[in-house]
Amino acid sequence: MVAGGLGGLAIGISPASGATYRVGVGNLSDPYEATLRAVEATGEWPASLISGRSVVIKPNLVTPVSSDTGATTDPEVVRALVDLALGSGAQQVLIVEGGYRGANFSACGYDFFNSYDLRVKLVDLNDEPLTLVEVPGGSAYHWMYIPELLLSEDIVFISAAKLKTHFITYATLTMKNLIGLAPIDNYSYPLVNRLGALHYRGISQVVTDLNLIRPIDYGVVDGIWAMEGQGPAQGDPVRMNVVVAGRNPVAVDRVCLWAMVFPQGVAWHLSYA
Repeated sequence: MVAGGLGGLAIGISPASGATYRVGVGNLSDPYEATLRAVEATGEWPASLISGRSVVIKPNLVTPVSSDTGATTDPEVVRALVDLALGSGAQQVLIVEGGYRGANFSACGYDFFNSYDLRVKLVDLNDEPLTLVEVPGGSAYHWMYIPELLLSEDIVFISAAKLKTHFITYATLTMKNLIGLAPIDNYSYPLVNRLGALHYRGISQVVTDLNLIRPIDYGVVDGIWAMEGQGPAQGDPVRMNVVVAGRNPVAVDRVCLWAMVFPQGVAWHLSYA
């Protein structure tokens, strides 16, 4: 386990640039408390950035199953982030997801947010208007369609991902989670797998492009139930009892690779980023 028997742990990551990024780990079986512990351990929750603004939280709800399958983000992890955002003075909190057949909120246990607080809303990105935007320094695309609500300068964007494997990119973590922002109708080939255009274009490059369009302000990875094997949806659940958090998504995802016992070089999008 990443954090051994400790309830919380902070790990320093120093890239070639010389900057240091602090990654927090909450090692508890309770997903809500583990999330709070991980965030506390970073010491970098962006409360001042959130105050008076909208917070957009993107979980990974790739398939209509519960979080104990290892496939989807635990709603209690997201609830902890919602409470932290509201406590920091957020004007509203939007929990967003796309998806081939909808956002899967009900099947993944998110319906309670409909009556949680008037400032909290579930948003299916399939229903949102799109904007064609330039990808600054893009490698797979120079322009991409993105839901308009993600482009506002008045939002704080949180990626609430899942600790799991992926049969192409090896791991699906905070950065890869942004694939769900791409509109299905624009990037799916007829009679081919969903978002096929992104995968055939070069999925690792597309992941970095999406992160250039909509940078992550804070990243969280739910590893209470993780997944190994044929991820992101068909693998085997593994009880890890860990949540990882931090301001820098590359640093967060590299700590997660360590927790998964993967070599750091396997996830090409992290090296590109």
